Amino acid sequence: MTAAVYGSDVTDSVNFLSNPPFATLTVTTPQAGPASSGAPNVALQFDTEVDDTYNGHSTSTNNSRYTAVVAGRYRVRAAVCWNPNVTGARVMQLYKNGSAVAYAQVQFPAAPATNFSIPELNATVYLAVGDYIEAWVGQNSGGALAIVAAGTAMQIAWEHAALL
Repeated sequence: MTAAVYGSDVTDSVNFLSNPPFATLTVTTPQAGPASSGAPNVALQFDTEVDDTYNGHSTSTNNSRYTAVVAGRYRVRAAVCWNPNVTGARVMQLYKNGSAVAYAQVQFPAAPATNFSIPELNATVYLAVGDYIEAWVGQNSGGALAIVAAGTAMQIAWEHAALL
């Protein structure tokens, strides 16, 4: 085995697997949620990166998106914290390249007046290089309902190379 082959086929693979694409995105500023029943869902805006090993996220441009730099299957975990409200339900769904991911949705009933609602979803999504993923939220309380910064986050982790 030549040094070049060892470097490109063995060392590079080991380095990648010890540090694959991974990001934890959070919210530090409360956000206005969808205004009321019938209002379109809105994408969560992530203004802080706890981790972003491959620079798939920007806090200034399209900060609702994580864009894949490496193709593969990604585990996506998202949570949103809603202000207390006893009416209606809350929903969160993943969107890939602007379209809803059919199997990646969670609906959550309203919480008691003193409790926050924190729906969470987990899904595995295939992303090609340049594909992006977002977490969109909606609610039908009948009025404006804010999203609380604490507890609102999205985590994206590359799991496996996948051939489609």
